[in-house]
Amino acid sequence: MPIANTLARVTVLLALLGCGAVAFAAPNAAECVTKTDIKSLDETFWKHYPSTDAFTRYAAPDMKIASNVADVANINETQKTGPARAGQLASFFADHPEYFGSFKTAHDATFLYYPGRDRHPDALKTVSTYPAGQCVSMFHYDLAQSQCTAGQRVRALRLSFVKEAGKLTLRVVQVAMEACP
Repeated sequence: MPIANTLARVTVLLALLGCGAVAFAAPNAAECVTKTDIKSLDETFWKHYPSTDAFTRYAAPDMKIASNVADVANINETQKTGPARAGQLASFFADHPEYFGSFKTAHDATFLYYPGRDRHPDALKTVSTYPAGQCVSMFHYDLAQSQCTAGQRVRALRLSFVKEAGKLTLRVVQVAMEACP
């Protein structure tokens, strides 16, 4: 769990830094993820996972990847824009379906929101189902399970989406693998 917990903290930190002051300002409708956004993502992103086009379309201009996998971590260095990083990451996932293919159907969602008007980071709430009546500002998809394949398994895999200026974007991707028996 230490890797997963660390990656969770990194996701929130990177997403909040990427969003700047918007994350702490009072919400407006253009910053709130809707159920329609989630349904659209199911149709355009998950239906064709891991589609290079879908990853590229949703990637924030400054999307970052956090990983302990050298080939994945190097994407940040070799690709200068978020969409280029996202496209190369999708290709990596497609080249390794034995590790990443199950993510299409075996993922859990976590929605983050601030209740009421309290925008302090300590007030941030997380739930596994869409919170009706709340302004969801960020959500993650996490790998729900992983099997040992060829001596390795995915320890953590998270895609973090944020809505900014009316557009849903893939802000941070985390990938961690570990050896297994």
